[in-house]
Amino acid sequence: MVTLKIILHILKIFKKKIASYFLQKQLKSCFLNGEIYIIKYYSKREIKKLLESDERLVYVDDNEVVIRYQDIPDFIVDYNKFNLRNLKIFEYDPPSMEPLLTTYNEYLNKCDPNVRKDIIERLTYLQLGGKIKKYKVIDEKDLEIVKEELEIKI
Repeated sequence: MVTLKIILHILKIFKKKIASYFLQKQLKSCFLNGEIYIIKYYSKREIKKLLESDERLVYVDDNEVVIRYQDIPDFIVDYNKFNLRNLKIFEYDPPSMEPLLTTYNEYLNKCDPNVRKDIIERLTYLQLGGKIKKYKVIDEKDLEIVKEELEIKI
């Protein structure tokens, strides 16, 4: 007869495998200057919710991802933590050839005045050592797949 202890052990192993699978699907890591930099990605279900909520999205040219507008300051500072990069951030909807902002490492270079008003306080706080909030990015390919599924033209 199978004891409760064995059943709990089997459930524990099963739970770890499921958790491991979901982590692999939503986390990608890369090496920057010898350090591991973990990038958290939205799942397709979360992307669908973002699109349905009309969340303002922006496109980051350096690594071809899409982020929420409100996450711009956190992304700029966090992304430049290990590897200093000059970023160009564009409006995602409607697409624009003129960047909303460009950076020189983690500092603003050129920036739309309205965007500057929205992000400058948070960006300055983070540059002075403030805590970066958790954020996720959207893989551009996954976004296109979800858009096709929803038949939404963004």
